[in-house]
Amino acid sequence: MTVTDRSASLNPFTPGTGAYPPVLSGRDAEQTALLEGLTKISHPARGGPANILLLSAPRGMGKTVLLSWLRRQAADRDVRVIDAKAGDIPDLQALGGVLWPESREEPARLTGIKAGFVSAEWQPGQANRATSHIRIMLREHLLDATERSPLLVQVDEAHTLSPEVANALCNLAQSLIEIGRPAWVILAGTPGLLAHLMSSSVNASFIERADMLSPDCLTREATLEALDVAEWRDWEIDASVLAQAACDTQGFPFFVQRWGHALWNAGKDIRTVSADTMEAARTQVDFARRGFYARRYREIHDYEDPRLATAAAALANALSSRANLSLGEATSAIKEVIPEHIEAVRAREHLESVGFIHMRADKFTGGIPSLLRYVADQSS
Repeated sequence: MTVTDRSASLNPFTPGTGAYPPVLSGRDAEQTALLEGLTKISHPARGGPANILLLSAPRGMGKTVLLSWLRRQAADRDVRVIDAKAGDIPDLQALGGVLWPESREEPARLTGIKAGFVSAEWQPGQANRATSHIRIMLREHLLDATERSPLLVQVDEAHTLSPEVANALCNLAQSLIEIGRPAWVILAGTPGLLAHLMSSSVNASFIERADMLSPDCLTREATLEALDVAEWRDWEIDASVLAQAACDTQGFPFFVQRWGHALWNAGKDIRTVSADTMEAARTQVDFARRGFYARRYREIHDYEDPRLATAAAALANALSSRANLSLGEATSAIKEVIPEHIEAVRAREHLESVGFIHMRADKFTGGIPSLLRYVADQSS
């Protein structure tokens, strides 16, 4: 094989795309929980509803990959899957188009009423009437659809759903649960997802009873497994280099894929992963990391309260000497900069919603430790 042939090999790592990784490692607990829900709606002996699931974690933790994995499992069980991104569902008519796509054959009694909300141009004075009509028609459709086959609805980036759509979707899911239909709704988003759904604008307070799944950082062993892919088994690999790369990722799936992608690019011409390869790869990783952190910092810097960036730095400094902080300790660190209690709580909730801090059990930790340092440096 010539060098040119070797360099033509496709890089198996695709960071930032949400595509299925070469190795889905360290997600056994999450996969087990997802299979249990899928079995509940697809198994004839246990057919029925599965509770609404909130898949919540900071960006880059692999939520979209888990949804992709579950979609594959659903196909093997003859479960109909509806996938959507929140950005594609700006209003109830769009929700109707997602849940009731044109390609589906429907009973004659439903074809006419579908046209009534998908194609209608509602007048301003008819807004409440139109909203009620769409909700009723969608419920009728979902009742009919789940009579014919189990249904899995997955909505990614759900923390950005408009209040109108979030309320309708949650209530539709709850109505199917209440009558025992084989349906499952999964809403995936950042740690602010639950707070968004329970807010007064959405008003879906029952969502507090939803199941929660919060993927965390990978262990060192799982990170190494994710990096050591079969596609480069004929390469010359320095195991210590993979170990260093694994340590640098901090177990964060996005950076696991970034390191794998960069190592592959740096060594593809000679099929080797060495210390020199790592130094070449580090340039790519550091560039991507600065861009990722800059985007996360803007979510803090551009907040309505200009003091938030300084408060975030204070919180980062508090976590630099502590593995975690209690709810009160985290709020107190913020109140050093934002003394008003209500505003401090709102700031803490925003930092949690964007994944800057992350609650594990009953303690706050840094969503990404190195991001905390970046924010502290930017605010100094």
